[in-house]
This record gives sequence, C-alpha cells and structure tokens, in this order.
Amino acid sequence: TIEEEVEGKTSLSFENLLKGNYELQLSKQTSSSSEDVLVGQDIFTLPDCSVPNVEVEELNCSTIEVFWSSIPSASSLVLVEQNHAIFLTQAENLAASGKQVLNRPFVGQWRAIVYGSDQTTVLAQSQTFSGALCKLPEISISDEEQCSGEQMIIVRAINTQLGMVLSVGPEDFSTSTSTTLFSAVDVTPENDALVLKFPRAMPFTLWRAVISYSGMQIVGDEFVVSSCSPEPTVTWTFAEEGCGDAKIKASFQWSGAPFIHPNISYLVVASNEDPELFFFWKLTAEAGSTEEIKLPSGTYWAGIEGFSNRILAYAEFTVDCPGLKPPTIKVVEVGSTEVKLKFKPVDDMKADFYVLKMSQDTDWWYTVAVEYDAIAKVGFLDPNTDYYFRAASGILPSSDVGSFSDMVKVRTKKQ
Repeated sequence: TIEEEVEGKTSLSFENLLKGNYELQLSKQTSSSSEDVLVGQDIFTLPDCSVPNVEVEELNCSTIEVFWSSIPSASSLVLVEQNHAIFLTQAENLAASGKQVLNRPFVGQWRAIVYGSDQTTVLAQSQTFSGALCKLPEISISDEEQCSGEQMIIVRAINTQLGMVLSVGPEDFSTSTSTTLFSAVDVTPENDALVLKFPRAMPFTLWRAVISYSGMQIVGDEFVVSSCSPEPTVTWTFAEEGCGDAKIKASFQWSGAPFIHPNISYLVVASNEDPELFFFWKLTAEAGSTEEIKLPSGTYWAGIEGFSNRILAYAEFTVDCPGLKPPTIKVVEVGSTEVKLKFKPVDDMKADFYVLKMSQDTDWWYTVAVEYDAIAKVGFLDPNTDYYFRAASGILPSSDVGSFSDMVKVRTKKQ
C-alpha cells in the first residue's frame, strides 16, 4: 500500500510499480470522525512490461489513443476488424514504446494488433473495441440541368470518413462489381465532400448513388437519368359513328415516349373492371404517334409504361355504348351457401346472354356465370357472409359485352 498526501494537488505519479491489478482511493479526514471518509476510487491494471503489450483507450466518439510497450524493432501497428477481414495499417517501424491518437473506425468490432517484422506474427493485441459512426454521411444529387447546357449530373457525399466510397450506377449495380460507372474514395481524414460530376449517360433509367465501406452499404439515394424527351402524354378520341358491334372505336395519340432501346416503352390501355382486358403497343421516341382500337363499354385507363413497370403518363376515360346498357339485377332467393339472381334488360333492349361477376371486397371481381337465360344460381358460398354482384348484357354472334351494372350486396344466411 502506498499513501501520499495530495492536499492542493491535482495529479500524482508513481514509479517502479510491478505488474498487476491496483485500486486507487481518494479519502479525506474530518473533525467529526476518527476514520477517513472515501470520496473517490478507481481500478486499473499495469501490464507486464517485459513482454510486448498494446492497449486502446476510447477518447471520444471519433478518436482513440493506442499505447504500446516492449515492442521489438521493425514491428507494425494495425487495426483489424476480423468479422469482415478489414486491416488498416497505422504505423510501421514502431519505437519500443509509445502512443498515438487515431481516427476511430466506424463499423464493426476492432482490435489493435502489433505484428512482428515478418508482418504475420502477432506480438500483442488489445481488447476488442467497437467502431462508431458518429455522424451519418449524406448524399445530395443535382440533376436539374441534365437536359440543358453541359447536360451534367452532380452527386455529392458529405460527412464521409477515411476509406468510404461514393459509387454511382444504374439501379441494379453492385458496389463490388464493374457495374459501378462512377466512384470516388475518401482518402483524407478531413470532412471535405466527395464530388462526382459526370455527363448524362445511358442507360436512361433509374440510377442509384451509394456510400459504402469495404463493400458494405451505409446510405443510398436514387435519381433518374433522363433521355430529355418531351414530357409523355396520352390523349384519346372516339369515332363519331358510335358503337358498331357494341364496341366504340378509340384513337390514342401520345408524345414524348421517353426511352429508346434498350429501355423499350409501351402504351398500355386496360379495363378498370376486367383484368383480362388490356392492350400493349411498343412505342418509339417519335411524338404524335397514333394507335386505333375498338373497345366495349366500360371504364379504362391509358398510360405509357417505362422502366421497372412505372406508368409515366396516366389518364382515365369511359366508353359508353348506348346499344348495350347494363341490365338490372333482382335477388330471387338467398340461402346459406347459394344465391339466385334474375336479370332484366333496360328499356326492353335485346340481350343474348348475361355475364355475372362477384366480389367479396369490391376491389377484385371475377366472373362466376355466363347465362343464356335471364337467371343465374351461384353456389358454394360461405354462410353468413357478404357478397357483391354485377352483371352485363352480351350479344351474339360478336360476343360483345356491354358495361356492368351497379353492384348488388347479398348476405348469405346462417348455417
């Protein structure tokens, strides 16, 4: 036990201590007690100074201090993250003893290791310490002028740390393969921003900017490399002669189909009511193109489909063929597992058959009957359950079907 008076002092040094575990106590005397009062204590360990030793002290979130002693000549100090096999050499030809303040690694579980002159023999290693990402890096993208002037795109990364990589490439690129088209590496301990400035390049599609370290992504952002074609639009017109064979002729015009090979675009026309009723046309980048089709009554949407199934221009419209108005539906009989419905054409219009659709959520409809009589029976239903029905009239021999009626709600009886 070593005791020292420390009145008026703020520090104290001890020399020639042996290796081992020590406890440090700070106490004071009081007039009211014969025993000293403990006011502070700490525990520390002194290494065996006859063998190589290395220790790490975490100073703050971003820095550490490494201490070493009894190190033979030509040795080197390396920070190692063994889970991901990351090796960061910090110093070579170490003095026998010393210390160094270093940037704290930002990911993983690390050790400070002293290697011998052969660079493979481990002479000493510290306890494990954690990396710390003190401030998340950020990505900013300036792509507003890619279709004017020099047609450049600028990607910046700020708050990066030494060894981080800013990579830019098409949507499915990998930071570890050649699909990265542009990249920059942080090679300084300062917080200068990484900047990539590059001309608008193919493919004209969705791109990603990623900040990574040793192949591990930290943050990312997306942007679109444009072909700089006009904004895509879709319009339509109907033939003036009305509904021939219960279908109306619709002409579609579009402009600004935005992509050329290999990013083919399509004009899509699809029914809001029948998932099987849709049309596709492969587009070119030419403006003012036209396509003409015949559509039965119903509600539709038209749009230009680009990469990754994105709809770039969207418009809804209704086809109303007055020759095939929807029939009325009357619920005739309700059981626990079946429902009987009757159809009646509007204004005594002719109908050769009826199409009946059913839904349980009013979002997804599917055909449950095609009847040539004006009555339909739907079975195999669940008891005490709500069902919705809609019907449309059809004519022969064209098999054209008109628009569907308003829905009718039916609740089956209890078992």
